[in-house]
Amino acid sequence: METFKYTAPFLSDKDSKKWMVRYKIEFVGEKPQYRKEFGKRYNLSINGKDLKLAQRKENAELLIAAVQAELELGIDPENSELGYQEVKLKKLEAEKQFTLQHNFDFYFQKMGYDKPSEKQKDSARNIRMFFENQFIPYFKALKIDDVRELSKQSLRNYLDHQYSTVWEASSVNVRKGWISAFLGKLVEYDILPINPIAGIRNYKATGVKKTRFQTFSEKEIEIIFNHCKENKLIRLELFLKIIYYAYIRKSETRRLTFEHVNLDAKQLEMSGDITKKGDDDKIYKVRMHPELVDVFERYIAYYKFNSSDPDKVVMSLTKRNAPLAVNFIQKDFDSMLNAVKIANPTLFKKQGQTIYSFKHSGVQHRYNKLKPEIGGSKALDFVRSQCRHQHQHTTEIYLQNVGCDISVEDDTNYFL
Repeated sequence: METFKYTAPFLSDKDSKKWMVRYKIEFVGEKPQYRKEFGKRYNLSINGKDLKLAQRKENAELLIAAVQAELELGIDPENSELGYQEVKLKKLEAEKQFTLQHNFDFYFQKMGYDKPSEKQKDSARNIRMFFENQFIPYFKALKIDDVRELSKQSLRNYLDHQYSTVWEASSVNVRKGWISAFLGKLVEYDILPINPIAGIRNYKATGVKKTRFQTFSEKEIEIIFNHCKENKLIRLELFLKIIYYAYIRKSETRRLTFEHVNLDAKQLEMSGDITKKGDDDKIYKVRMHPELVDVFERYIAYYKFNSSDPDKVVMSLTKRNAPLAVNFIQKDFDSMLNAVKIANPTLFKKQGQTIYSFKHSGVQHRYNKLKPEIGGSKALDFVRSQCRHQHQHTTEIYLQNVGCDISVEDDTNYFL
């Protein structure tokens, strides 16, 4: 940014054949310069032979406004390209101070969650996962990435949507508390004037239990995967098969890189930085079904990816190489599901069949196949390993939630 004084630019049209915009500029410690601007730098002609008088006057007004704007920004019009780059950088830096992610990181650090105590670890992990995988992506999909644009109505719409589709009242209220604490901290540090979520009442239970663990039938899964193949929806096919066969969460699938994919060993090697648990120093190994290996190989060949590049995000098709946006894959999924529903009117009748249902369906179908072949105990151990559950009890509850019979088949007569 330059430091100078200037006089307002004006049109000099004494010579009807050669108009110009004139202004004076004086840099610190230097003599004043009396400038002439003819518009070439701004791609504005004010002296063209074919220009009518009205057009010349309009172009002259635009040229005066352009020069004036640069001078007001502290940009020397004769060095405007570099000047604008500096202004743009400063503007971007200023805007960054209000982005959702920047302010969440600020809140996270102020609360001490970046270095949590033993008692804080679970809360810190859950809060980070909620904001980074749900809250922030939801609003960014709505083109809202400035905390100042979070209104009471937009927050109410978000909570209402989650309450009507996914969460129980108690879950909504917990997350509402997290959001309120986040925004309240920004008010405390004068980043926001008020907490926009204040005044939104807690949600009350309706007495109707929501179906969180809805599944697809094996026939429906077959139809979906065939539809993806026939219509060359290979990215969607891979995304859904990762979740169905490997029981990987949607948020983890979006962030997978080829560093996590070991096709030779036929396994996914999940680093803690992309998992829900957030244990950065741990690697979770998940076996890959032959169908999953096959679609991975077809996907790599189709897009001609370099699978030896450890930093390449598997689902990214752009040079930005960023995690796949939630709304992109959701749009593809919604279109696909609508198409298979129309083609199969007697199927896909369950309410709540979503992308998450592929994990629940994969677990249900695999456990039910394995149990009669290798026994319930080994089948449960397999699911526990694939799902990366720490405790067997967690796996037992999950299997029951997705509709699996985990009772032990024992025909032994203990009263001989």
